[in-house]
Amino acid sequence: MKRKREKETKELAKKRKRNKKELTFLGRIIFVFDRISENIRNSSPVKTKIAKERALIKARCGSDEGYANYAIKLRLLCLIICVMLILTASLGLIFSAGRLGVDDIYYMAKDIGYMNSYSEGGADTLNYTKTQTNADFALYKRGLAVASNSEIKLFNATGRVTLTSGDIYSTPVIATSNKYVMVYDLGAGRFSVYNSFKKLHSFTYDGSIAYASMSNDGAFAVVEKSQDYNSVVHIYDNDCKEINTYSCNEYVIAAEMSDNGKFVAVVAATANNGSMITEITFLKQNKDEIYAQITVNGITPYMCKFISDRRVAVFCSDRVRIYSVKGEMISEFMYPESKLSYISYTDGAVSLMFEDDLLNEKNTLVVINKKGKVIHNGGISGAYTDMQMHGENVFLLTNNGIIKYNYKTKISVFKEIKDSYGQLLVCDKNRVLLCTDSRGIYIDIE
Repeated sequence: MKRKREKETKELAKKRKRNKKELTFLGRIIFVFDRISENIRNSSPVKTKIAKERALIKARCGSDEGYANYAIKLRLLCLIICVMLILTASLGLIFSAGRLGVDDIYYMAKDIGYMNSYSEGGADTLNYTKTQTNADFALYKRGLAVASNSEIKLFNATGRVTLTSGDIYSTPVIATSNKYVMVYDLGAGRFSVYNSFKKLHSFTYDGSIAYASMSNDGAFAVVEKSQDYNSVVHIYDNDCKEINTYSCNEYVIAAEMSDNGKFVAVVAATANNGSMITEITFLKQNKDEIYAQITVNGITPYMCKFISDRRVAVFCSDRVRIYSVKGEMISEFMYPESKLSYISYTDGAVSLMFEDDLLNEKNTLVVINKKGKVIHNGGISGAYTDMQMHGENVFLLTNNGIIKYNYKTKISVFKEIKDSYGQLLVCDKNRVLLCTDSRGIYIDIE
């Protein structure tokens, strides 16, 4: 009898071991949680607590034993999750002790508070000092960054001013990420990096800054016209530390960083015997060597933008080309004879507006996806002062309102606005922020 029992025990142990091996990753997590909860339930203090909880639940709900067990397991699960969250946060603070200060924790807590207040409802209008000339605007953490030649001001989505800086830039340009705001003085040699509440770093170059861009995580690239080279591209990580440079004798028109921060596309050009020679270079953020490089004759580029993490659009005077980060040309679209009036881009596509007939307000809207395929090429009437893109919607600013045009369904929605002028920023598919010279206005277009 004893041998039979031992044999059954061994077979059961083997079965449990085999079942454990066959568990998926999620199944193993559940198995571990079940064992932890079983050990907790079997401890003396917890047993007493469980008995009290069960007695309380029975008193309230009758003799429903199943409900009591379910409630206790749920309480235990909540307890385990809370402990794991505290443990994770503690480990994060320990391993980041060298990079986190009291100020960082304070600002993080303030950021969380502002995000909570956003859920309660945001502001309709953001008021700032009236800008005269050379002002720039950009979205930042659901709020707004404003840089003029008199001040820097940051708003959160509830309309609160989180930062006001007296830094003065003659020609301010903003680049933003999910982490930082960068403001640089175009044609001068300095720039600063801010979070929602204070200025973190200031940098000064001997040469002048021609361009800068940021990834979503806060890494950035800055183009300097130096004395030794025509251009130097400085690449910084998301801790604002310079980790790489790329120098060239050509004039760098743009150095665009991908949203994930892994690649930098550098477009440079030089004239040789009356012909334009363009060099397109792809760099990895933390690698010294060139990832890919191509030389193209006969095109005149003036900007480039990543439209996915591995695809970049190079806009030229007579065409737009889509390249992969390996230097392969995916497609080329030649502009018609009409004047190119607006360019916009989003994750996965670019849009081009061509002015066919100014007097009769006739235009052509072209949309090209990241695969290089033209997915919209049709006429659209109206006089427009700005164009922005979000997903499959193109937002067009007119003299008396805003049009949301879905290029897939070809359905337009018009929102009439008094004093419709300024710079258009798109928050999401149904909301835009119109930045005038003295205030930003949130406008919903369903």
